[in-house]
Amino acid sequence: MRRLLGVIAVVSLGCGSTYPVGLTVSGETVSTSDETFFKTVDGEGTVARFGHRGVAPTCDEAAMPEYALTNIRRTTTQMSWQVFGETSSGHPLLPGGNYGSTKVSLVRQDTHSVVDTESFYTYYSTDSDDESEWQESTQDLTAAYDVSSYYGVASGEYIFKLRSLSDLWEDIDSSDANANVTLITKTSPSDGEFWSDTNGNTVYQVDGTRDLSVGSETVEASQILMFQVTDAGTMGQDLMEVCLEEGLYEEVDSSDGDEESYLTVVLNATCSSNFTHSQVGTQWWFEKVLVGEETTTYSVEVLDYGYEWYEENEDLGVCTRQTSKDQDASPDAKLFLEYALTVSGELWEADSMGVVDEAEISAAP
Repeated sequence: MRRLLGVIAVVSLGCGSTYPVGLTVSGETVSTSDETFFKTVDGEGTVARFGHRGVAPTCDEAAMPEYALTNIRRTTTQMSWQVFGETSSGHPLLPGGNYGSTKVSLVRQDTHSVVDTESFYTYYSTDSDDESEWQESTQDLTAAYDVSSYYGVASGEYIFKLRSLSDLWEDIDSSDANANVTLITKTSPSDGEFWSDTNGNTVYQVDGTRDLSVGSETVEASQILMFQVTDAGTMGQDLMEVCLEEGLYEEVDSSDGDEESYLTVVLNATCSSNFTHSQVGTQWWFEKVLVGEETTTYSVEVLDYGYEWYEENEDLGVCTRQTSKDQDASPDAKLFLEYALTVSGELWEADSMGVVDEAEISAAP
């Protein structure tokens, strides 16, 4: 049995947990996602491409992509989540802060999803003088699957999601500690107030309230607008600046004292897995719970990076693409980044929300 929505309003944020134990929310998400593969070369811009020919009679042909690829996915998901307990954690919620013990709501999330996927391939002529191209598509069978997961939610001035319960044990001095925390929203924003996500690419603004139906209840939800800072069309160069860190490597030969120095590149820890680059759209929040959302999300997965150059072998009559994480291999080496960009549209509507009786609370799916 669920108690009335208004019970949630008595929850104290800051000293206690973000949510009361037994809070249960369910609803449906309808989403579409377009995944396209790109490559950015420093000073040459960004192009849609997948793979490389790598070896060809000429360097221009070796640099050409195998094909361009876009995967389109449509998903309908029934989702429910329940707060089944609470614990404490010393996980940092604000970079650079003094970290004390923080109450964390433990959440179990269950989803049932139905997915349709279609892939579009654009092929190019193998002749560098022939600019013709053609498209093919494949339709995958509909798939259905069930997923259950655990995560934590904690709050102070902001509400944060700890992506898995293992993050409760994250060493607060670890460089990955803050990367494992996702900013959900601000705890008690005022109308018109602005803030940004942790990577600075999305700006949020409170835009009054709106009456929203959640099952049989009508709630007065806060309306949050989301603005994208960066243009998706220039995302490649932007990602190179955000994700790639160049440093000067210096070495002294102990035998003759000769010094050697060259640039080397590493991937920033925040870009080491699929991450959200930015969001635009609108969210509706009631008592710290997302009850409605219409958004477009730009997610990025870095596939490869480093320096690339092309070497001609006159004896074999071929040109070969070479790559390295160090720039010393060739004076012609240029910094590159290959990534998959997923543009996802999502509509989430909560259809049930309330605090259930103790007998209905469970950590088991």
